[in-house]
Amino acid sequence: MRQIRLGAVAFAVLLFTLGWVANSIYADISLNYYQNRELAAFYGNGGQVTGDAAADAAAKTSMQMADPKQGILDSVFKQPAVRACPADRVSENQIYVTGDKVILAIRNAEWASFTPTHSMEPVLNENSNAIEVAPENESDIKIGDIISYESEYADGMIIHRVVRIGYDEQGWYCTAKGDNNPSEDPGKIRFSQVRSVVVAIIY
Repeated sequence: MRQIRLGAVAFAVLLFTLGWVANSIYADISLNYYQNRELAAFYGNGGQVTGDAAADAAAKTSMQMADPKQGILDSVFKQPAVRACPADRVSENQIYVTGDKVILAIRNAEWASFTPTHSMEPVLNENSNAIEVAPENESDIKIGDIISYESEYADGMIIHRVVRIGYDEQGWYCTAKGDNNPSEDPGKIRFSQVRSVVVAIIY
């Protein structure tokens, strides 16, 4: 019985210690979160905290007292920004999976491989394989699609994501960007330059 009591006491002490450490960590992170927001607002407004930043600063103490975990929860579970995704081009009834094979019923499909430029990582690299189809007209190309096109500024095919679509005096155009690149590709891409659109990626 003595061994059982000692074990129970040790377990209770361990739980208390872990809870205290976890609460301290949450409180520190929450404090840093609101301090950073204050500093950003301070230096962005000529040394004066105004507007929403002032309201945040005023509410900081009461929020920390009420729930020191709120800061970390806000930063971890904040709703991410919505990003454009490729258009849905392959429906479920075009995909057949059996015990020893997978069949994609895609008309006029072409297989594509990639060079190690790193511009589309982590979505694509030199070990990836893709299935592409040629678009029939401009409306087949959507923002978020990954296209293969001939550039006026580089040799060979460029495979990047469409980020803008517009019209000018010459008609339809789009611009593209590698997911891993800091800036858009140079120039406007005309429909005549687009060779294909990626409809499937195989890793």
